Amino acid sequence: MAEDLESLRSSFNRSLRVEGKADRTLVPYGQSIVYFSRWVAEQDQPADLTSLTRSNALKWLGVTARARPEHRHHPHPLAWPAQVHRLVGGRGNHRH
Repeated sequence: MAEDLESLRSSFNRSLRVEGKADRTLVPYGQSIVYFSRWVAEQDQPADLTSLTRSNALKWLGVTARARPEHRHHPHPLAWPAQVHRLVGGRGNHRH
């Protein structure tokens, strides 16, 4: 079984700190992980790396883009980590 996304957040935060990212950067990145994980679970999919696909990311972006700002439950997609941007844009490999 793949490790769930939320449990990987602390490891991801450590790597961001090594890259010199500020704490205020870690917060929206972490929120994106939490909100995407919840959305994936609502779709009856596991909230783990197997669900971190280009298709799911695009669907989630579509759902959140249609949400009115006062009901939005995630940070702006531009706050997403570069790895997710590459996944959604189809550039690069999201598994290292």
